[in-house]
Amino acid sequence: MKIVAWLAERAPDDHTPAPPVPVTTARPPRALPSPDTPDSDDLEHPNEHGVIDLEPIYTVIDYTDATGTQTRRRITMIRVGRGPKAPLLTATCHERRASRTFRCDRIECFIDEDGVVTPCHEFFRQVLLVDLDDLTPAKPPTAASTESTADRHQVTAREIRDQLRPALSILVTAARCDEDFHPEELDVICQYAETELVRGGRAPIYHGDVTIDTLDELLQLIRRMRPARSSLPGYLEQVLKFAPDRYARFVRALSAVIAADGRLADEEEDLMADVLDLKTAIEAERDNGWRQINY
Repeated sequence: MKIVAWLAERAPDDHTPAPPVPVTTARPPRALPSPDTPDSDDLEHPNEHGVIDLEPIYTVIDYTDATGTQTRRRITMIRVGRGPKAPLLTATCHERRASRTFRCDRIECFIDEDGVVTPCHEFFRQVLLVDLDDLTPAKPPTAASTESTADRHQVTAREIRDQLRPALSILVTAARCDEDFHPEELDVICQYAETELVRGGRAPIYHGDVTIDTLDELLQLIRRMRPARSSLPGYLEQVLKFAPDRYARFVRALSAVIAADGRLADEEEDLMADVLDLKTAIEAERDNGWRQINY
């Protein structure tokens, strides 16, 4: 069964090379730090209380450390919490290939894969629904308070994404097989999400909150997803629990994603055969201790 191994090879871990730094004309060029050069240690760590776990979003930051050294970093977010002087972001730094902590008041901006630049506070509020003002040393963190300041369609899109996360994560992993998220693949995944809203019986839950703006926000959330290899076993286990009709819709979507850009011609036939018998492939890998994933 090749499908599980194929997914595992394409899901990133801490040692997977990061995507290229996006080109932006809104910021001057900055050097990427050498993996062998240690970071300046500010001796600051998030408080064990007052931590908000973040979505594992891949992005790029412009950062100035305690010595005044300016660098551009490719990171995947882990958590944000209070620090003694400013909120602290913990993330996987793909330049260092390790977890690092960044003071948020030293993050000048975030840069997305299209080169769009967003100020730090604005990025946290708009993309992560976290208000950094709630993470000042004098205040406890709260993610709930952001709902009053963020548009309702952002909150609804996040709720939908969270409900569909296992399936979406596997579909996104398949789509990012070459580190490019092609429009055709994104379109297939968004169509799947919309179908699940209607045929999966979830739309009535939101009482009319699902609008075009909501679906646009959902598209952006899906586009930013970069599931880690370590999360695949849990997502695949969830797929095994899908009801027959839901499982059939997921299999159709996975087949459509694999074929969307036509780049897998040589192995497509074998992969498609595995997808049609996906449950057997997942069960075999689970019974084998997820060896193809945890290699």
